Amino acid sequence: MSKPNRGAKIDLFLKLSIAVMFIIGFLIFMYPFVVDAINNVIDQHRLAEVQIKNEKRSEADKKKRLKQLETENKQLHTIIPGVGSLADPFQTSLKKMESPKKEYFEQHMIGAIFIPKIKVSLPIYDQTNDFLLDEGATVLQGTSYPVGGKNTHSVITGHTGLAEKKLFTDLNKLKKQEQFYLHVEEKKMAYQIDRIRIVKPEDFNALKIEDGRDLVTLLTCTPYGINSHRLLVTGHRVKYPVQAAKKIRVTENYHRSRIIYLIAGCIFFILIFLYFIWRKIVLYQSQKRTYDFIFYLYQNGKPMPGVRAWVSCKGQDICRADKLIYTTSDESGVIKFSHIPGGIYCVETENGLRIKGKIWRVKDSVFTIVGHPSRRHKQIKQSMKYDIIESKGT
Repeated sequence: MSKPNRGAKIDLFLKLSIAVMFIIGFLIFMYPFVVDAINNVIDQHRLAEVQIKNEKRSEADKKKRLKQLETENKQLHTIIPGVGSLADPFQTSLKKMESPKKEYFEQHMIGAIFIPKIKVSLPIYDQTNDFLLDEGATVLQGTSYPVGGKNTHSVITGHTGLAEKKLFTDLNKLKKQEQFYLHVEEKKMAYQIDRIRIVKPEDFNALKIEDGRDLVTLLTCTPYGINSHRLLVTGHRVKYPVQAAKKIRVTENYHRSRIIYLIAGCIFFILIFLYFIWRKIVLYQSQKRTYDFIFYLYQNGKPMPGVRAWVSCKGQDICRADKLIYTTSDESGVIKFSHIPGGIYCVETENGLRIKGKIWRVKDSVFTIVGHPSRRHKQIKQSMKYDIIESKGT
Protein backbone atom coordinates (compact mmCIF):
# COMPACT_ATOMS: atom_id res chain seq x y z
CA MET A 1 0.00 0.00 0.00
CA SER A 2 1.50 3.34 -1.10
CA LYS A 3 0.70 6.80 0.20
CA PRO A 4 0.37 10.08 -1.69
CA ASN A 5 3.35 12.32 -1.09
CA ARG A 6 3.11 15.85 0.28
CA GLY A 7 3.23 17.28 -3.23
CA ALA A 8 0.14 15.28 -4.24
CA LYS A 9 -1.77 16.59 -1.23
CA ILE A 10 -0.83 20.17 -2.01
CA ASP A 11 -1.71 19.67 -5.68
CA LEU A 12 -5.15 18.28 -4.74
CA PHE A 13 -5.79 21.15 -2.32
CA LEU A 14 -4.83 23.78 -4.89
CA LYS A 15 -6.95 22.23 -7.64
CA LEU A 16 -9.98 21.92 -5.37
CA SER A 17 -9.52 25.49 -4.13
CA ILE A 18 -9.31 26.83 -7.68
CA ALA A 19 -12.36 24.78 -8.67
CA VAL A 20 -14.39 26.10 -5.72
CA MET A 21 -13.38 29.71 -6.46
CA PHE A 22 -14.27 29.18 -10.10
CA ILE A 23 -17.74 27.81 -9.36
CA ILE A 24 -18.40 30.62 -6.85
CA GLY A 25 -17.34 33.16 -9.47
CA PHE A 26 -19.56 31.49 -12.06
CA LEU A 27 -22.59 31.54 -9.76
CA ILE A 28 -22.00 35.20 -8.89
CA PHE A 29 -21.70 35.99 -12.60
CA MET A 30 -24.91 34.10 -13.41
CA TYR A 31 -26.92 35.52 -10.49
CA PRO A 32 -28.29 38.67 -12.23
CA PHE A 33 -29.17 36.72 -15.39
CA VAL A 34 -31.03 33.98 -13.52
CA VAL A 35 -32.81 36.36 -11.13
CA ASP A 36 -33.79 38.65 -14.02
CA ALA A 37 -35.19 35.66 -15.92
CA ILE A 38 -37.13 34.46 -12.85
CA ASN A 39 -38.55 37.94 -12.23
CA ASN A 40 -39.60 38.23 -15.87
CA VAL A 41 -41.44 34.93 -15.64
CA ILE A 42 -43.15 36.23 -12.49
CA ASP A 43 -44.15 39.36 -14.43
CA GLN A 44 -45.63 37.23 -17.22
CA HIS A 45 -47.56 35.21 -14.65
CA ARG A 46 -48.83 38.38 -12.97
CA LEU A 47 -49.91 39.80 -16.31
CA ALA A 48 -51.71 36.57 -17.15
CA GLU A 49 -53.53 36.57 -13.80
CA VAL A 50 -54.73 40.14 -14.24
CA GLN A 51 -55.78 39.40 -17.81
CA ILE A 52 -57.90 36.48 -16.63
CA LYS A 53 -59.54 38.69 -14.01
CA ASN A 54 -60.17 41.41 -16.59
CA GLU A 55 -61.84 38.92 -18.90
CA LYS A 56 -64.31 38.15 -16.13
CA ARG A 57 -65.22 41.83 -15.76
CA SER A 58 -68.28 43.08 -17.56
CA GLU A 59 -67.92 45.18 -20.70
CA ALA A 60 -69.66 48.03 -18.91
CA ASP A 61 -67.10 47.97 -16.13
CA LYS A 62 -64.21 47.98 -18.60
CA LYS A 63 -65.65 50.90 -20.54
CA LYS A 64 -66.28 52.78 -17.30
CA ARG A 65 -62.67 52.38 -16.20
CA LEU A 66 -61.35 53.42 -19.63
CA LYS A 67 -63.67 56.43 -19.68
CA GLN A 68 -62.42 57.42 -16.23
CA LEU A 69 -58.79 57.43 -17.40
CA GLU A 70 -59.66 59.42 -20.53
CA THR A 71 -61.56 61.96 -18.44
CA GLU A 72 -58.62 62.38 -16.08
CA ASN A 73 -56.37 63.01 -19.08
CA LYS A 74 -58.60 65.91 -20.13
CA GLN A 75 -58.55 67.39 -16.64
CA LEU A 76 -54.75 67.56 -16.30
CA HIS A 77 -53.61 70.80 -14.68
CA THR A 78 -50.22 71.95 -15.79
CA ILE A 79 -47.37 74.03 -14.41
CA ILE A 80 -45.66 74.56 -17.77
CA PRO A 81 -47.71 74.56 -20.94
CA GLY A 82 -48.86 71.08 -21.78
CA VAL A 83 -47.21 69.32 -18.83
CA GLY A 84 -48.73 68.10 -15.60
CA SER A 85 -47.33 68.58 -12.13
CA LEU A 86 -44.12 66.57 -12.47
CA ALA A 87 -41.34 65.37 -10.21
CA ASP A 88 -38.36 63.26 -11.09
CA PRO A 89 -39.56 59.67 -10.47
CA PHE A 90 -36.13 58.40 -9.45
CA GLN A 91 -35.57 60.93 -6.66
CA THR A 92 -38.61 60.09 -4.57
CA SER A 93 -38.54 57.36 -1.96
CA LEU A 94 -41.00 55.18 -0.12
CA LYS A 95 -38.40 52.92 1.47
CA LYS A 96 -39.72 53.58 4.96
CA MET A 97 -43.11 52.12 4.09
CA GLU A 98 -43.86 48.45 4.52
CA SER A 99 -43.71 46.37 1.38
CA PRO A 100 -47.25 46.12 -0.04
CA LYS A 101 -49.08 42.88 -0.65
CA LYS A 102 -49.99 41.28 -3.95
CA GLU A 103 -53.39 43.02 -4.03
CA TYR A 104 -51.68 46.43 -4.07
CA PHE A 105 -49.94 45.66 -7.35
CA GLU A 106 -53.09 44.21 -8.90
CA GLN A 107 -55.03 47.30 -7.89
CA HIS A 108 -52.58 49.65 -9.61
CA MET A 109 -51.90 47.57 -12.73
CA ILE A 110 -53.66 49.04 -15.76
CA GLY A 111 -52.01 47.13 -18.60
CA ALA A 112 -48.75 46.03 -20.17
CA ILE A 113 -45.96 47.37 -22.35
CA PHE A 114 -44.21 45.26 -24.98
CA ILE A 115 -40.96 46.28 -26.70
CA PRO A 116 -40.07 43.30 -28.93
CA LYS A 117 -36.76 44.81 -30.09
CA ILE A 118 -35.26 44.56 -26.57
CA LYS A 119 -37.45 41.69 -25.32
CA VAL A 120 -39.39 43.83 -22.82
CA SER A 121 -42.73 42.55 -21.55
CA LEU A 122 -43.76 44.39 -18.37
CA PRO A 123 -46.87 45.37 -16.43
CA ILE A 124 -47.82 49.06 -16.40
CA TYR A 125 -48.88 50.65 -13.11
CA ASP A 126 -50.97 53.80 -12.84
CA GLN A 127 -48.53 55.75 -10.66
CA THR A 128 -44.83 55.98 -9.93
CA ASN A 129 -43.22 55.00 -6.62
CA ASP A 130 -40.37 52.79 -5.47
CA PHE A 131 -42.49 49.68 -4.99
CA LEU A 132 -44.13 49.84 -8.40
CA LEU A 133 -40.90 50.85 -10.17
CA ASP A 134 -39.24 47.73 -8.78
CA GLU A 135 -41.95 45.56 -10.30
CA GLY A 136 -42.46 47.03 -13.76
CA ALA A 137 -43.15 50.20 -15.75
CA THR A 138 -45.09 53.08 -14.24
CA VAL A 139 -47.04 56.12 -15.44
CA LEU A 140 -45.36 59.32 -14.31
CA GLN A 141 -47.75 61.40 -12.19
CA GLY A 142 -48.89 64.55 -13.95
CA THR A 143 -48.72 63.01 -17.42
CA SER A 144 -51.46 61.40 -19.46
CA TYR A 145 -52.60 57.88 -18.83
CA PRO A 146 -51.62 55.63 -21.78
CA VAL A 147 -55.07 55.22 -23.27
CA GLY A 148 -54.44 57.12 -26.50
CA GLY A 149 -56.28 60.11 -27.93
CA LYS A 150 -55.30 63.52 -29.25
CA ASN A 151 -53.61 66.02 -26.96
CA THR A 152 -52.12 63.27 -24.76
CA HIS A 153 -48.54 62.60 -23.80
CA SER A 154 -48.04 59.68 -21.43
CA VAL A 155 -44.64 59.18 -19.79
CA ILE A 156 -43.86 55.60 -18.81
CA THR A 157 -40.88 55.18 -16.51
CA GLY A 158 -38.71 52.18 -15.72
CA HIS A 159 -35.51 51.46 -13.83
CA THR A 160 -32.14 50.76 -15.46
CA GLY A 161 -29.35 48.61 -14.09
CA LEU A 162 -31.11 46.78 -11.25
CA ALA A 163 -29.29 43.61 -10.18
CA GLU A 164 -32.54 41.63 -10.05
CA LYS A 165 -34.24 42.97 -13.21
CA LYS A 166 -33.31 44.53 -16.54
CA LEU A 167 -36.60 46.45 -16.93
CA PHE A 168 -35.65 49.45 -19.15
CA THR A 169 -31.89 48.73 -19.07
CA ASP A 170 -31.72 48.15 -22.84
CA LEU A 171 -33.81 51.17 -23.76
CA ASN A 172 -30.70 52.83 -25.21
CA LYS A 173 -30.62 50.13 -27.92
CA LEU A 174 -33.84 51.38 -29.49
CA LYS A 175 -33.72 53.37 -32.71
CA LYS A 176 -36.08 55.62 -34.62
CA GLN A 177 -38.84 53.93 -36.66
CA GLU A 178 -38.97 50.96 -34.26
CA GLN A 179 -42.24 50.26 -32.47
CA PHE A 180 -43.50 49.38 -29.02
CA TYR A 181 -46.99 48.31 -27.98
CA LEU A 182 -49.33 49.13 -25.10
CA HIS A 183 -52.27 47.06 -23.90
CA VAL A 184 -54.35 49.09 -21.44
CA GLU A 185 -57.81 48.03 -20.30
CA GLU A 186 -57.95 45.71 -23.33
CA LYS A 187 -57.20 48.65 -25.64
CA LYS A 188 -54.28 47.86 -27.93
CA MET A 189 -52.04 50.67 -29.19
CA ALA A 190 -48.84 50.89 -31.22
CA TYR A 191 -46.26 53.70 -31.12
CA GLN A 192 -43.44 54.37 -33.54
CA ILE A 193 -40.30 56.01 -32.20
CA ASP A 194 -39.51 59.39 -33.73
CA ARG A 195 -37.40 61.11 -31.05
CA ILE A 196 -34.60 59.98 -28.74
CA ARG A 197 -33.21 62.53 -26.31
CA ILE A 198 -30.95 62.73 -23.27
CA VAL A 199 -31.82 65.48 -20.81
CA LYS A 200 -31.09 66.57 -17.25
CA PRO A 201 -33.43 65.23 -14.53
CA GLU A 202 -35.09 68.63 -14.02
CA ASP A 203 -35.74 69.23 -17.73
CA PHE A 204 -39.39 68.40 -18.49
CA ASN A 205 -39.80 70.42 -21.67
CA ALA A 206 -39.57 67.32 -23.87
CA LEU A 207 -42.59 65.86 -22.04
CA LYS A 208 -45.05 68.57 -23.04
CA ILE A 209 -48.40 67.70 -24.52
CA GLU A 210 -48.38 68.64 -28.20
CA ASP A 211 -51.54 69.89 -29.85
CA GLY A 212 -53.36 67.19 -31.78
CA ARG A 213 -50.74 64.52 -31.12
CA ASP A 214 -50.94 61.16 -29.34
CA LEU A 215 -47.50 60.56 -27.78
CA VAL A 216 -45.87 58.17 -25.36
CA THR A 217 -42.38 58.70 -23.93
CA LEU A 218 -40.36 55.93 -22.30
CA LEU A 219 -38.12 57.36 -19.57
CA THR A 220 -35.17 55.87 -17.71
CA CYS A 221 -31.82 56.82 -16.16
CA THR A 222 -28.60 57.16 -18.16
CA PRO A 223 -25.64 56.60 -18.45
CA TYR A 224 -25.66 53.09 -17.03
CA GLY A 225 -24.43 53.05 -13.44
CA ILE A 226 -24.07 56.86 -13.26
CA ASN A 227 -27.69 57.93 -13.75
CA SER A 228 -26.90 61.63 -14.02
CA HIS A 229 -29.30 62.19 -16.93
CA ARG A 230 -32.58 60.86 -18.28
CA LEU A 231 -33.07 58.99 -21.54
CA LEU A 232 -36.32 59.87 -23.32
CA VAL A 233 -37.61 57.64 -26.14
CA THR A 234 -40.73 59.19 -27.67
CA GLY A 235 -43.13 57.56 -30.09
CA HIS A 236 -46.26 58.73 -31.88
CA ARG A 237 -49.41 56.65 -32.29
CA VAL A 238 -49.64 54.52 -35.42
CA LYS A 239 -52.03 51.86 -36.65
CA TYR A 240 -51.78 48.67 -34.63
CA PRO A 241 -50.00 46.21 -36.97
CA VAL A 242 -51.22 42.70 -37.66
CA GLN A 243 -47.80 41.22 -36.89
CA ALA A 244 -47.75 42.79 -33.40
CA ALA A 245 -49.46 39.77 -31.83
CA LYS A 246 -46.75 37.44 -33.13
CA LYS A 247 -43.96 39.73 -31.94
CA ILE A 248 -45.51 39.97 -28.49
CA ARG A 249 -45.94 36.21 -28.28
CA VAL A 250 -42.27 35.72 -29.23
CA THR A 251 -41.24 38.20 -26.52
CA GLU A 252 -43.33 36.44 -23.86
CA ASN A 253 -42.02 33.01 -24.87
CA TYR A 254 -38.46 34.34 -24.84
CA HIS A 255 -38.64 34.98 -21.10
CA ARG A 256 -40.11 31.55 -20.37
CA SER A 257 -37.53 29.76 -22.50
CA ARG A 258 -34.69 31.86 -21.12
CA ILE A 259 -35.27 30.76 -17.53
CA ILE A 260 -35.35 27.11 -18.61
CA TYR A 261 -32.09 27.40 -20.55
CA LEU A 262 -30.34 29.36 -17.78
CA ILE A 263 -31.33 26.94 -15.02
CA ALA A 264 -30.48 23.93 -17.19
CA GLY A 265 -27.10 25.50 -18.01
CA CYS A 266 -26.35 26.16 -14.34
CA ILE A 267 -27.32 22.62 -13.36
CA PHE A 268 -25.16 21.19 -16.16
CA PHE A 269 -22.22 23.35 -15.12
CA ILE A 270 -22.58 22.33 -11.46
CA LEU A 271 -22.71 18.65 -12.46
CA ILE A 272 -19.51 19.10 -14.47
CA PHE A 273 -17.96 20.79 -11.45
CA LEU A 274 -19.00 17.95 -9.13
CA TYR A 275 -17.64 15.42 -11.63
CA PHE A 276 -14.32 17.28 -11.68
CA ILE A 277 -14.16 17.24 -7.87
CA TRP A 278 -15.06 13.54 -7.78
CA ARG A 279 -12.36 12.67 -10.32
CA LYS A 280 -9.68 14.57 -8.40
CA ILE A 281 -10.63 12.84 -5.16
CA VAL A 282 -10.67 9.41 -6.84
CA LEU A 283 -7.23 9.98 -8.36
CA TYR A 284 -5.87 11.16 -5.03
CA GLN A 285 -7.34 8.23 -3.08
CA SER A 286 -6.17 5.76 -5.75
CA GLN A 287 -2.57 6.76 -5.06
CA LYS A 288 -2.88 4.88 -1.76
CA ARG A 289 -3.30 1.61 -3.66
CA THR A 290 -1.67 -0.20 -6.57
CA TYR A 291 -3.28 -1.47 -9.78
CA ASP A 292 -2.45 -3.42 -12.92
CA PHE A 293 -2.19 -1.66 -16.28
CA ILE A 294 -3.10 -4.47 -18.69
CA PHE A 295 -4.44 -4.71 -22.23
CA TYR A 296 -4.28 -6.86 -25.37
CA LEU A 297 -2.43 -5.55 -28.43
CA TYR A 298 -3.63 -6.71 -31.83
CA GLN A 299 -2.68 -5.90 -35.43
CA ASN A 300 -5.32 -6.56 -38.08
CA GLY A 301 -7.14 -8.87 -35.65
CA LYS A 302 -4.04 -10.92 -34.69
CA PRO A 303 -2.05 -10.82 -31.40
CA MET A 304 1.23 -8.90 -31.52
CA PRO A 305 3.84 -10.71 -29.40
CA GLY A 306 7.29 -9.33 -28.57
CA VAL A 307 6.36 -5.64 -28.66
CA ARG A 308 8.40 -3.66 -26.14
CA ALA A 309 6.48 -1.06 -24.06
CA TRP A 310 7.11 1.31 -21.17
CA VAL A 311 4.89 3.42 -18.94
CA SER A 312 4.98 7.15 -18.27
CA CYS A 313 3.10 9.68 -16.17
CA LYS A 314 2.72 13.36 -17.16
CA GLY A 315 5.35 12.89 -19.84
CA GLN A 316 7.90 11.39 -17.45
CA ASP A 317 8.95 7.73 -17.76
CA ILE A 318 8.28 5.69 -14.63
CA CYS A 319 11.34 4.18 -12.99
CA ARG A 320 11.93 1.87 -10.04
CA ALA A 321 15.32 1.82 -8.39
CA ASP A 322 16.50 4.15 -11.17
CA LYS A 323 15.51 1.61 -13.81
CA LEU A 324 12.93 2.22 -16.51
CA ILE A 325 9.79 0.14 -16.09
CA TYR A 326 9.17 -1.71 -19.32
CA THR A 327 7.73 -5.02 -20.49
CA THR A 328 7.15 -7.03 -23.66
CA SER A 329 3.85 -8.37 -24.99
CA ASP A 330 3.47 -12.15 -24.65
CA GLU A 331 2.24 -14.65 -27.24
CA SER A 332 -1.36 -13.53 -26.68
CA GLY A 333 -0.47 -9.87 -27.25
CA VAL A 334 -0.84 -9.07 -23.55
CA ILE A 335 1.03 -6.06 -22.19
CA LYS A 336 0.94 -5.86 -18.41
CA PHE A 337 2.40 -3.55 -15.79
CA SER A 338 1.74 -4.72 -12.23
CA HIS A 339 1.43 -2.85 -8.93
CA ILE A 340 1.35 0.71 -10.24
CA PRO A 341 -0.01 3.44 -7.91
CA GLY A 342 -3.30 4.92 -9.06
CA GLY A 343 -3.36 7.94 -11.33
CA ILE A 344 -3.32 8.69 -15.05
CA TYR A 345 -0.63 6.96 -17.11
CA CYS A 346 0.39 6.40 -20.71
CA VAL A 347 1.92 3.20 -22.07
CA GLU A 348 4.08 3.71 -25.14
CA THR A 349 5.25 0.96 -27.46
CA GLU A 350 8.37 0.74 -29.62
CA ASN A 351 6.25 0.90 -32.76
CA GLY A 352 4.87 4.30 -31.78
CA LEU A 353 1.52 3.55 -30.11
CA ARG A 354 0.43 5.43 -27.03
CA ILE A 355 -2.32 4.01 -24.80
CA LYS A 356 -3.79 6.12 -22.00
CA GLY A 357 -5.30 4.66 -18.84
CA LYS A 358 -6.69 5.97 -15.58
CA ILE A 359 -8.37 4.72 -12.44
CA TRP A 360 -12.13 5.10 -12.73
CA ARG A 361 -13.05 3.88 -9.25
CA VAL A 362 -10.82 3.39 -6.23
CA LYS A 363 -12.03 -0.20 -5.72
CA ASP A 364 -11.10 -1.24 -9.29
CA SER A 365 -8.16 -3.62 -9.74
CA VAL A 366 -6.99 -2.47 -13.18
CA PHE A 367 -6.67 0.76 -15.12
CA THR A 368 -9.47 1.78 -17.47
CA ILE A 369 -8.29 2.40 -21.04
CA VAL A 370 -9.52 5.80 -22.23
CA GLY A 371 -9.77 7.16 -25.76
CA HIS A 372 -8.16 5.44 -28.73
CA PRO A 373 -4.51 4.47 -29.19
CA SER A 374 -2.58 7.28 -30.81
CA ARG A 375 0.47 7.02 -33.11
CA ARG A 376 3.50 8.88 -31.89
CA HIS A 377 5.63 8.59 -35.04
CA LYS A 378 4.50 9.70 -38.50
CA GLN A 379 6.52 6.97 -40.20
CA ILE A 380 4.05 4.27 -39.08
CA LYS A 381 2.21 3.03 -42.17
CA GLN A 382 -1.34 4.32 -42.34
CA SER A 383 -2.53 0.97 -43.72
CA MET A 384 -1.69 -0.85 -40.48
CA LYS A 385 -4.58 -1.21 -38.07
CA TYR A 386 -4.03 -1.58 -34.33
CA ASP A 387 -6.68 -2.72 -31.87
CA ILE A 388 -6.38 -2.23 -28.12
CA ILE A 389 -8.62 -4.52 -26.08
CA GLU A 390 -8.80 -3.69 -22.38
CA SER A 391 -8.50 -6.41 -19.78
CA LYS A 392 -11.37 -6.05 -17.34
CA GLY A 393 -10.55 -6.55 -13.70
CA THR A 394 -12.72 -8.63 -11.39
